[in-house]
Amino acid sequence: MKARSIILVTGSHRSGTTWVGKTLNRAPETTYLHEPFNRYMPLTEYTRFRADHNYMHLTRLNSRPFEADLDRLLNGKFWRPAPPVTSVGSAVRWPRRWWLANRPRRRGYHVILKDPMALLAAEYLAERYAAKPVVMIRHPAAFVASLVVKGWHFEFYHLAHQPHAVYSLFPEDADDVFRLAREPASLVEQGAVLWRVLHRVIRRYREDHPNWHFVRHEDVSRDPIPEFRRMTDYAGLTWDDKIEQAVQQSTGAAFDPNARGQVRDSKKNITTWKQRLADDDIDAVRRTVGDVADAFYGADDW
Repeated sequence: MKARSIILVTGSHRSGTTWVGKTLNRAPETTYLHEPFNRYMPLTEYTRFRADHNYMHLTRLNSRPFEADLDRLLNGKFWRPAPPVTSVGSAVRWPRRWWLANRPRRRGYHVILKDPMALLAAEYLAERYAAKPVVMIRHPAAFVASLVVKGWHFEFYHLAHQPHAVYSLFPEDADDVFRLAREPASLVEQGAVLWRVLHRVIRRYREDHPNWHFVRHEDVSRDPIPEFRRMTDYAGLTWDDKIEQAVQQSTGAAFDPNARGQVRDSKKNITTWKQRLADDDIDAVRRTVGDVADAFYGADDW
């Protein structure tokens, strides 16, 4: 049986972490933890861990109050409740559902920890728990367009209330972070600044941790089978027919675009931002992200 491990699937939100995390979870001997660092996720019966902020910068300096709950969560020292029994059929299915819910406790299972909100905690998780980060990157205009379509504002106080993170990870962005924590702004401006902040961190991660796995959303969308095989090789997961079928299903043109975590046509999805954003908005995003975007995308990508 393989040694237990944690695969951290992270990046900015709206970067494909759900798609990648759920697909990797189709590999044998895996179980899935969904966004324990996300403050908007409800607390469950099986974990008491609660991050102070979304995109919490967790380090050895501030981790002490969280260690016991994180150890309990990430080392599988908990029992997950199975769904309640509501019928004869659910009673028959209950033992298997309980067994599936508690796979993290079974020796040899790999934990797929899918959580964009853990991006600024990636170094800590890699150091303390030997987590293997898979860091997703997405085109800045695609990220902004996704926020616009969803109508998702970002509350910059989550970053502004972490001055150590601001001044140690992205001091160049401090003025914008504190301003956007005080003043309303358009979704386009919010998204562009947030992309620049988070990808400034990802750029440094890529320089400091060449052994981590970094992958662009566009590359996975364009050539999914080879990219997912690279991810499974890096993570120490087994590639089999089940995961290959999951990749094919989640990237096929006939798939339902409204199904959570699934992609209708991954190749077509690469450039939908060009239809969703006005030319002026695209120009504004490009000016805002500046040279940070140049580390990941060339002129032809615009």
